[in-house]
Amino acid sequence: MKYACTQIQKTLEKGFASQNVNYSIVPFTGRSDYGSFIEPGIDIPAGALSSGGDGIKTTEERAMYGGLANAAFDTCYHQACDTTDNIDQTVLGQMANAAVYTLEKFMYVEDLKAFLYDDTYKAKNDKEEPVNSRKRRAVRRNPIHLFNP
Repeated sequence: MKYACTQIQKTLEKGFASQNVNYSIVPFTGRSDYGSFIEPGIDIPAGALSSGGDGIKTTEERAMYGGLANAAFDTCYHQACDTTDNIDQTVLGQMANAAVYTLEKFMYVEDLKAFLYDDTYKAKNDKEEPVNSRKRRAVRRNPIHLFNP
């Protein structure tokens, strides 16, 4: 299952790279909605996007995403100000685009199960698309995170 989750992650990464935006990879902690999917015995591959939530932004992340270092990515997380008015529309659009990119790629894979579970499938069947590797410095309040199990 770890290989399948990694395939999901790599495709999400390509979705962000295609938009030329910065992102970070963070580990699956099991504390969100995906937790029950990746439990032993359930073993449903998962990938997730997060805009930071209650995490504390480091100096390095400030350089990547702007905002304040040593402060919560989202100071309104689970607070009274955590409303739809607090949504960064640019970040929402970038995350939605990465999700759509991923779903679209999976929709056109001839054998999705083989793509997700067979590490030789890609070498045999999939041609790598060139992706613009130069990342634009995005100024926003919250970073884009990819979860990796």
